[in-house]
Amino acid sequence: MIFTSYTYLAFLALVFLVHWNIPVRLRKPLLIVASYAFYCSHRWEYGFLLLGVSLFNWWFARRFLREPRHGSLLAGIGINLLPLLVFKYSEFFANTAIG
Repeated sequence: MIFTSYTYLAFLALVFLVHWNIPVRLRKPLLIVASYAFYCSHRWEYGFLLLGVSLFNWWFARRFLREPRHGSLLAGIGINLLPLLVFKYSEFFANTAIG
């Protein structure tokens, strides 16, 4: 499902309508499930990547709130940028290195 498809517009409309018609306490879980469904609609294997990043950020936020340190914040940001670098730019870097 891509952003410019009718399927995405239908999915967005459905999630939007459900979001505003359910109790407030269920809205965040709905958005999380909808986000995972959208992400996995491209390739289901990427759901594991999203789960890993989500769990890391949950763990890191709990740890960082206990002991905020500038260095650990930079490390957390770097770890979050790593999947972007690997999946988006690895082919570019490989082609540039080869010539």
